[in-house]
Amino acid sequence: MKRIVFHNENGGMSICIPSPGFVAEHGEEEALRLIKSRDLADVDEHWIIEHEDIPTNQVFRDAWRYNGTQIEVDMTTARAIKMESLRSERNDRLKKLDIDYQRAHEKQDMVGMLSIAQAKQKLRDLPATADLTQHATPEALENFQPSILTTNEESS
Repeated sequence: MKRIVFHNENGGMSICIPSPGFVAEHGEEEALRLIKSRDLADVDEHWIIEHEDIPTNQVFRDAWRYNGTQIEVDMTTARAIKMESLRSERNDRLKKLDIDYQRAHEKQDMVGMLSIAQAKQKLRDLPATADLTQHATPEALENFQPSILTTNEESS
C-alpha cells in the first residue's frame, strides 16, 4: 500500500497512511487523491511512495529527508540528534555523581571526592570530545557510544 510523505513544519518527515477502509471504499489512487486534496492542501510538496520504501529503523526519523527517489537520513541532523541523546545520558550520570560526591564529602573522603570530580569533568567535556563526524552511516552513528558512557569509571 502506498503512503504520502512530506516534510513537516518541524523539519521532520510526516507519513500519511490511508486507512484500509478508506482505500477499500474509494480505491487506492482515488483515496490518495482525496487525502491530498482535503488533508494536505496546504502542504507545498508531497510524494507518494510504497510502504516498503519507508525505513524501518526510526532512531533518526527526525533526520529523514526525501531526495526525490527515496527517504534518506540527513547525517548533519542525525548527528545533532545523537549529540542530544549523549548529553541526556551524560546529564543523568552527572546527577548520580552529584549524590556520590555528597556522600564522599560527608565521609570526608578526599580521594573519593577527587576521583568523582575528575569523572564529572570528563563527562562535562563530552560534547567537545565526541567526534560524531567520523560516523558516516546512520547505523555507525546509532551504535557509537563514548567510552565514558560505557564504563563505570565515573563511579569508581
